[in-house]
Amino acid sequence: MVTDISWKPKKPTSGSPVTLQATIKNQGDVPPTPAGVKHSVLFTFDDGGAGSSVWSDTHTASIAPPGPGSP
Repeated sequence: MVTDISWKPKKPTSGSPVTLQATIKNQGDVPPTPAGVKHSVLFTFDDGGAGSSVWSDTHTASIAPPGPGSP
């Protein structure tokens, strides 16, 4: 589940590079995701400046489920 999205710089100017970041977490009463499995996020844009979307699938570390008492 994506829990947060951010970008740097906060107020980019036209034509400047932007770094996108999504925070993802394992939800529910399930085991950790296996190491080596790609966790993918598709970023989409309204203005088309970077194309219609950017795909990220470079995170492959295991993601543990929430601990007891976590929301």
